[in-house]
Amino acid sequence: MKVKHLIEMLQKEYSPEDSLIVATWEKKSFDSLLEEDDDWADIAQSCMDEVDWTGPTEDIIEHIEMFQTNTHYGDSVFEGVPTD
Repeated sequence: MKVKHLIEMLQKEYSPEDSLIVATWEKKSFDSLLEEDDDWADIAQSCMDEVDWTGPTEDIIEHIEMFQTNTHYGDSVFEGVPTD
């Protein structure tokens, strides 16, 4: 996805005060895989269109649940546990 398209989408669909979970992967992260004639823009768009993002979504759900557990019971999971 081109940055300009992402910016347009964000401006259209969200208010400046919204909070989002954002992840980006830039070309240099994959330099060792790319060949000289590879078109990074095409590869990036293909990833946006074809990659199954279920795994990362499940990871985020697990993190939110863990975050909620830790924040609802104090900063430490051991807080309030007797220490003989």
